[in-house]
Amino acid sequence: MFDKAKLEALRAKYAGAKETEVGPVEFRKALSLVFGTNYRRAMPFAGVSTFLDLPYRPDAPDLANFGGLDVALTRNVFLRAEYEYVQFAPIANLVVDVNSVRGGLGVKF
Repeated sequence: MFDKAKLEALRAKYAGAKETEVGPVEFRKALSLVFGTNYRRAMPFAGVSTFLDLPYRPDAPDLANFGGLDVALTRNVFLRAEYEYVQFAPIANLVVDVNSVRGGLGVKF
């Protein structure tokens, strides 16, 4: 069923290897997507619940237009929403600020 000499050769080759090491370079990106940079995978029930199980984006408030919100309706159709707040420097005691809300429907092909 297996060759004992080949098994011993593999054990010798990977004796000092860690579980986070991946042989083929092509698989390293996949490993980092699943386990992240600290090589810890979250439990399926752990983390922050989001609307429609969208990715949790704690950096969104710091991004322009709040990072936008895209929701896929089908494989090729999506909804997009953005909010933007702009406040201009006061001139002669006049303060101007603009609140913008944008929405759209998109088709990918």
